[in-house]
Order: sequence, then structure tokens, then C-alpha cells
Amino acid sequence: MDPIFARSNLLEEVRDKTIRRIWQIFLFSLLGLLSIIVFVWWRILRPNIRNLANTQAQIQVLLDNIPAAVCGISPDYKIVSANNTYRRTRSISDTDIANGLTVKAAVGDKNWPILRPHLEDAFAGQASSFDILFAASENRMTSITYAPLIESKGTVTLVIAFILDIHARYQSERQLRISEENLRITLNSIGDAVIATNTDGRVTRMNPIAEQLTGWSAEEATGRPLSEVFVIKNSQTGAPVPSPVERVLETGHIIGLANHTALISREGPEFQIADSGAPIRDTSGKIVGVVLVFRDVTDEYLMEQRISSSEKMQAIGQLAGGIAHDFNNSLAAILGAVELIELHDGKNVSEKSKKLIRQIIGAAEQSSELVDKLTAFARVTEYSFSTVDLHTIIEDTLELLKNTIDRRISINCTNDAKNTLTLGNTSSLQAVFMNIGINAIQAMPDGGELRIKLENCTLTERETQLLTAFEIEPGAYVRISISDSGTGIPDDLLPRIFDPFFTTKSSSEGTGLGLAAALGTVQDHKGAITVRTRVQLGTTFTILLPTANGPLEKTQHNSTPPSGQASVTENSTILLVEDEDDLRDIANSLLDVLGYRVLFAQDGKEGVEIYAANKDLISAVLLDINMPRMDGGQALAEMKAIDPNVCAIIVSGFAEEAQSDILKDPNVFTTLRKPYTLNRLRETLVAALTSKAQRP
Repeated sequence: MDPIFARSNLLEEVRDKTIRRIWQIFLFSLLGLLSIIVFVWWRILRPNIRNLANTQAQIQVLLDNIPAAVCGISPDYKIVSANNTYRRTRSISDTDIANGLTVKAAVGDKNWPILRPHLEDAFAGQASSFDILFAASENRMTSITYAPLIESKGTVTLVIAFILDIHARYQSERQLRISEENLRITLNSIGDAVIATNTDGRVTRMNPIAEQLTGWSAEEATGRPLSEVFVIKNSQTGAPVPSPVERVLETGHIIGLANHTALISREGPEFQIADSGAPIRDTSGKIVGVVLVFRDVTDEYLMEQRISSSEKMQAIGQLAGGIAHDFNNSLAAILGAVELIELHDGKNVSEKSKKLIRQIIGAAEQSSELVDKLTAFARVTEYSFSTVDLHTIIEDTLELLKNTIDRRISINCTNDAKNTLTLGNTSSLQAVFMNIGINAIQAMPDGGELRIKLENCTLTERETQLLTAFEIEPGAYVRISISDSGTGIPDDLLPRIFDPFFTTKSSSEGTGLGLAAALGTVQDHKGAITVRTRVQLGTTFTILLPTANGPLEKTQHNSTPPSGQASVTENSTILLVEDEDDLRDIANSLLDVLGYRVLFAQDGKEGVEIYAANKDLISAVLLDINMPRMDGGQALAEMKAIDPNVCAIIVSGFAEEAQSDILKDPNVFTTLRKPYTLNRLRETLVAALTSKAQRP
């Protein structure tokens, strides 16, 4: 038994040792573990926890002090966290959050239907940002962003809401929009055109007037260089005008556009413009752009041209008036004397002398025509108007031209007009067509084609406004187009073709009054004249004259007395009242050649005395107007008191005298312009005496 007990005791000792060893190992292990835990806590966890706490505190401080309201929202739409700004703006406490405050309760019933769809999108994993006018104690514009917190499994456990009050910015932007709208309305309402640019010279704004004048819409022009939209040139020279933007940026001051500046529209028309460019400055005074303000002054520009032209014509009229009377008297004396030489000494004059005589007569007649052109252009000639046929006048003009033009030039006249009648003066209109026709012929030295076309047209109010140089009314017109295939007119000369004394011909070929007189005549007939030309391709003059309705008036003077009557020169005595001695002598000789008996008077007073003594003998009185002691008008009144049937023929060398009221006197049978030829004197006297004989 002892061995058994000894073995048992040994086993107990081993067990006790083992247990003690296990406890020792456990205690040492526990001590080591505690040491490790302490070490980890002290060295690692404690600093990190402190840092985390600090970070959390910093984040909380940051969240509590940022201007945006921030809160966390759970999937059941409860607010689980919020910063101070959110709690303050929504007037909620931590207790409210702890008690399960919902978003609906926080934002109110009015706002919740707006926010809920965005929250649903956020919990579906879609971030969203939007602005709403938050209905609280007062409506305020608020910007809200919902950011979902997505876990690894893809579920959203939290949505962070960032809420920022942007009402001040909204108000500023609203005021800016209002200011922008007011500016737009103001710019669109003013009558001037406005274009604004940045400092690079690119268009930033245009108002409707600017769109209308430039032909560019604001949408198309924005961002384009100003030089592409605002194309300007000098209307007189055609040279480009420097950009006003560059000048404003260089000087920093308001600048005015140069005179005679023309704006070329994108659609083709040109407008005369005026006004200025000015710098646009910010609040610090820095130039941030340029604004151009301009207006269409085409009408004023054309009015100035008309006034200038009128002043030129007035000056020419004064010049013509000053020289016409005396010059025509001198021409009358020259012409009459040469004709008398040719009549009396024609058989004894050599061929060379006859040629010289014809040259003198031709020069005198040309000089007389020049005076007539001067007075016609100066508008001192009074026209007698009647209903005339433009087609007939043109045909008569072409008959004259056909006899003088180069046979290599063909003439083609087309009449597509149903009504070619107008109220006008035949001789002055024929002069217009003749002048244009001659110019066309001279523009085709190598031959070509002269085309004349007549057609009816109706001018609208808008079309008459485009013809600003002419005082014409809307209505029915005859349009006469005169075209040639000649050399054309250079662009630099085109604006001057209607100027008086301007001509591209030599002095022997033209005076520069033809087109100027044509312009004046057309204006007198309430019409318009325009020209289109291309160098080496020809020129087209277009004349518009108002149509007339009613019978065509025709006045015919018989050059021979009616059948059965005695010759008007037999036993006819003419009283010649003329203050110029030379003219009186020459007129006496011409009347003697024609077979008349002549009585003389040196002035109106003497003429009345002679008429009183010989009233039964005198058949007609050749009466000058401008005379000393008593003029022609006073003399005629005295003669009418003596004999109510006195037959007077007014003789004048000054067109203005022909406008005198004396012409309205029924005792004035006709007029005779100085200088006159023998044939014209014969025709005038025959017509007057025949008309007198036919009166009851």
C-alpha cells in the first residue's frame, strides 16, 4: 500500500506543481497582456482617441460656426444631428432632436412637399442641389444640397443636408436683372442706335435701332469684332474711317464721329450717321468697354446738300440775272447786225467771209443758249405747264439725235406705259432728254446701244421716302429709263455729276450745266432722277414724272394768215419801244426787211406819247420792259387806257423779267426773247398779228 500511497502523493505533488505552474503562466500572461494593453492604450489608443476627440470637437466647432446649416437625416426622415446654425435658424434644441424631430416638422408643411422628392432621390443614392424660396417667417431664397452617405453594401444610412441662405445674393442678382432689364428697355426705347463693346473691340450689346441700321441682329453681332458689324467710310472720298473704339481707348475721352461718315449696312444700303463714342468705366474708373451712340442723319445730310445746291443755284441765279439782260442785248445787236450783213451784202461776200458770218451767228446762238441754261438751272425761268405726252417728246428728241449720232450707235425705244401724259413744259423736258441722250452718245465713242423705256409705276410712301433728295408724293408715275452701253461713270465722280459747271469733257464739248439743269427741271416737274452706273458696262438714268389725266393740250400758231385775209405785213405799222440805240437801229432794219413800217420810242414815256398820236395806225407794239423814265409795264397800262385793244409783244433779254405780272395781261399776245433771229422775229409778229385778227 505504501508504494501506492507514495505514488499517489507523488501524483498530488505533480498536480499541485502543475497547477501552480499554470497559474504562474496565466498570471505572467495576464500581466504581459495588461502590460501590452496599457502600452497600446498609453502609446497608441490614448493619443488617437484624444486626436479623434479633438478632431470631432474641431469639426463640431466648424459645423457650428459655418454660415451654412448642416444636419444629418435618417432614412425615416428624422434629424439625428444638427449644427448650431441649423438649430438656430430652425429654432430647435438637442432635446427636439433626441425626441425624434422629423424634417417635415422642422421645415413646415409648405416646404416639405418641395423637399421630399429631393430627399427620396438622396436616399436612392443620388446627390442633389437646388434653390428654393423658403417659406418661413419671411420668404428667403435658400440653396440646399443633399449628400447621401453610402455604406459598403450600397445602402444609404444617412443623408447630410447643407443649407445656405443665399437671399442677399438672390436680391443682388434680382436687382442686377432688374437693372439689366431697365437698361434693355431704355436702350430699346431711345431713338438713337447704341452699340457697346469690350476693350477688345468685340460687340457686347446692340439695341433695335442699331440692328436696323447695321443689318445685324444682336444675337449674330455679339462677340464679333466691331469692324465687321459697324462698317463706316467717308461718304465723299469712299475711304475707310478709323475705328472709333480704338480712338476712345487711346484717348480715354468722348470722341465725335467725323463729318460725312456713312454706315454701310449688311444688307447694302448706306446711311449718313452722326454722334459719338464714349468709354465705359467701372467703379474704380478703369475703362472696361466703349459705347457708340449714333443716329441716321441721311435726311438732314441730303437736306444740307439741297441747301448747298440751292445756295449754288442762288449764286448762279444772281450771276445770270446780272449778266443776262445786258449780255442778251449785246448778243441781239451782234446777231441782228450779222444777219443784216448777210442779207444785204450776201452776194458780194466771199465764201470765207460767209463762213465767218455763219461762225459769228453760231457763236451768238450758242452764247444765248448758255445764258438760257444758266437761267434755267438757276430756276429763274418760269415754265408754262400743260398736259404733254412724254412719248411724243422723246420721239421728237430721238429724231433730232438720229441725225447727228454715229451710225454705229443703235437707238431702241420701248413704250410699255399705258399713260404717258404728264403736266409739264415741252421744251424744258425735251432739253432734259436731249442732255442725257447727248451724254450717253458721247460715252460710246466706239458705238453701242442707246435704250429708252417708258413704263407706268406706282410709288409707295416708303419708296418716296427713299428718294429724299426730291419732293415727290406717293402715286402714279411714268418711269423713263435711258440706258447706254458706254464707259460708265467712275465712283469718285458719280456724286458730282449734277453739280453746276462740273464736267469731264473739254471746254469745247460742254459747260457742265446740262445735268445740273436737268436736275432742276425734273425737280420743278415734281419728279425724281437717279443714276446707276458701272465702269465700262454703261449707265442708266431713271426719271420719274407724275402722270396726268385729261385731254392733251396742244397750242398751234399759224405762221400764215387765215385764208381770205390780207397779209398781216401789208399796211402794218409796228411801234418799237427800246432804250438801247444799237438794238433799236438793228430791230428797225430787221422790221424793214420783213416789210413792216416802224415807229420808234426811246423809253416807255415816249412810247405812250407816240401810241396816243398813232393808235389807229399801229398794229402792234414791240415793248421792252426794263427802261428808264417809264418801264414796259407802266407803258402798257397807259396804252390800254388809250386803246383797250392794244396788241403788245414783250421783248426781254432777262428771264426774270418774263416772270413779271405783265405776262398775265390779256393784251400781251406773246413774248420775244433776246437775242432773236430774223426768222424768230417774223414768226412772232405773224403769230401775234394773226391772233389779234382772229379775236372778235
